[in-house]
Parts: sequence; C-alpha cells; structure tokens
Amino acid sequence: MSKQPFPVQSGRADLTRRRKDAKNAMISLRLGVVSCQSASSVKPSIAQIRLLLALASGSVLKSHRYVDGSKVFQLHPLEGPALTVRRDTVERLVNGGLIDSNKKFPAATYWLTEKGKELAAELSPQSEERSQQSNHSQQE
Repeated sequence: MSKQPFPVQSGRADLTRRRKDAKNAMISLRLGVVSCQSASSVKPSIAQIRLLLALASGSVLKSHRYVDGSKVFQLHPLEGPALTVRRDTVERLVNGGLIDSNKKFPAATYWLTEKGKELAAELSPQSEERSQQSNHSQQE
C-alpha cells in the first residue's frame, strides 16, 4: 500500500516530478544528438549512462585482447570484482566522442573525454541534488 501525499505536498511533488521529466528529456535529447553523430541509434541505453557514471566515479574500463583475436571489455570498480561490458556499449561511447583509450595491446585503458566528463556531471545524482538545493534556496 503506497502512501498518498498530503494535498499541500502534492504541488511540490508535482513540480519536482516535472523538473525531473524536463531534465531527463534534455539529457535524452543531448545523448540522442551524440548518438546521431556516431551513426548509431538515437536513444541511448541505460548501460551507456551507467558506464559513464561509473567512469566518472573512479572505475577503470579496460579492453583485454587475447591471442585468438577475441576482445573483452571489463569495468574494474574501486571495490569488488570486474564486470564485463558489452562491446557495442563501449563502441557507441567511443564513436560519440564521450570516451577514448590509449589503444595499447593487449590491454587498453579507457577514460572520459571532456565531452564525456561534462555529460557525466549532468547525469550524476549529485548534480540533481545540487540543482534541487539551489532551487529550494531561491524559493525561500
């Protein structure tokens, strides 16, 4: 059973929801433009957004190439085991100019470009909290 907000709070909750919807629409639009430039599909995936945020928070993305020619992308978080990342997720971010690598063999390391850093900052939960705090202080 979900709790219904008080009538006084519903206006504020509705305003917050509309702000989040507007921000998500702008992010989708911006990512869509990046994807169009890279000649891939328009809508970005959740995996791409998660990967950008993981890199921004300190995780390391590496591609490991093996003698048989196979290539595996692994995300190494600050704590815990490495996670396998799909090749197309990485390639779309590279083609969009959001990440780049040192192109070393057999293990290349990837990092955020300036464009990727800007987008990750916009997508991060901390940026949403900061904008909500500044909006709240302006209303008072």
